[in-house]
Amino acid sequence: MFRVFLTRCVGVILILGLACLWILLSATPALAAIDTVNYNNANLQEQDFSGADLSGKAFVAAEMRALIFRTQT
Repeated sequence: MFRVFLTRCVGVILILGLACLWILLSATPALAAIDTVNYNNANLQEQDFSGADLSGKAFVAAEMRALIFRTQT
């Protein structure tokens, strides 16, 4: 009875250990996109972005009072 319990516990620990090892060894580093500009938490008050291509840019939590977004036509 004790031997069966011990065998099952060792099996569970072995499976969990292998699962953790598999996750750690298969992890790949995050790659940053080189062609993007990150304005997160930036102070952009009264900046002029007239005619600027802002596609793909991040403005999360940026201070953007009196920002100018006029397009050139």
